[in-house]
Amino acid sequence: MIKLIIFDAGELLFPLPRKLWAEKLDKLEKKYGIPKGSCNRVWYEVKPLIMSGEMDYLEAQELIFKKAGFGDHARKVTREWIKADKEFRNKLRPFKGVKETLLWLKQKYKIAVLSDTHKTESEKREGLKHMGIDIFDKVFCSHDLGVSKPKPEAYQKVLDHFYVKSNEAVFVAHDAKELEGAKQVGLITISVKIDCSTDFYARKFSDIISFLRNREKE
Repeated sequence: MIKLIIFDAGELLFPLPRKLWAEKLDKLEKKYGIPKGSCNRVWYEVKPLIMSGEMDYLEAQELIFKKAGFGDHARKVTREWIKADKEFRNKLRPFKGVKETLLWLKQKYKIAVLSDTHKTESEKREGLKHMGIDIFDKVFCSHDLGVSKPKPEAYQKVLDHFYVKSNEAVFVAHDAKELEGAKQVGLITISVKIDCSTDFYARKFSDIISFLRNREKE
């Protein structure tokens, strides 16, 4: 019997402003004469520390800009980046069908978010509230947990919180590695927008309801 539905967040529930991020970084690099792509290269070095909560986001961003070559301008650029990022995120809205589907699921199951993010739960909920989808029983953030997907501990912490077994929970995502990690723990898996080896492929978000209804009949 399914008791819990666990969702990834960005690019599943709502789009991430990747194009806006890229354009902003490109402008900053051009403005200060930094080779194109320098910030992204450093970001991937520092990302694990940010996501696991080992480094504060503001501190990490300043470090990224310093290592990318901004030197004494790093603090100023960090403030400019944080301001722009907040503006980008304030424009986010959920994908079509997400809110309606979540409200339907909320009536029958516990629903949770498991997100790899530099944000805390309260910060993540603030963003979800702004989009009108802060309706989850619990929001788990890698920053708080100290571990990211697809490590087994990330999924297990969610299961332990709700006192459910892995075969009583569904993990919904758009990332093949995260879905595979969930399968290794024993969760039922639903892929959205990506057709990979899962228990169900949802062509659109609302198809999740059809899958769960069919499972109830078994």
